[in-house]
Amino acid sequence: MQPGQRYSEDGLADLFRADLDALYRYAVKLLRDADEAQDAVHDAFLRICGRGGHVEAPVRPRPWMFRVLRNVCIDRMRARGRRATLFVPGSEDFDGVSERTPETDLVAHDALAKVSAAAARLPAELGETLALVVVEQLSYQEAAFVMEVPVGTVRSRLYRARRLLRDCLNPADTEELVRAGAGTGSAASEAE
Repeated sequence: MQPGQRYSEDGLADLFRADLDALYRYAVKLLRDADEAQDAVHDAFLRICGRGGHVEAPVRPRPWMFRVLRNVCIDRMRARGRRATLFVPGSEDFDGVSERTPETDLVAHDALAKVSAAAARLPAELGETLALVVVEQLSYQEAAFVMEVPVGTVRSRLYRARRLLRDCLNPADTEELVRAGAGTGSAASEAE
């Protein structure tokens, strides 16, 4: 991707479609409503791709698309008079167990349900940071761009979110989740 590269509407649409699942997950996390999230993703698509002609996209279009979507979601929440809160789907999205057995599935399901419930209770800004960095695997800089905060704020929010989750959970739950193969991934331990 070249700085100042210009994209046609079709080129931007292709970039958007490549991240469609991640953008939808993020909208669901913010809006806590699947139908409204679909509408928000569609609105973001129109804002990004419906400009006509060629558009100069940022050097890193992925975080830019998340930022546009975040702004659409904020507009929708303001319209209905609500603040953003993190929604972490249940284990129906979980397929990361290596060597799955009925026992590991049951343990992982229970542990993930507890982690999901704890994450859903996080303050909105901490949950959003956790979702962008851990779930969507954006870098700290990209998450900072999306949320329009300094990188240090992303780091401190992520630290606080992890600490609150750890304090809310039984240590056995997190150990079982890691053993079952559902660790937080490389983005969670990113050292930038």
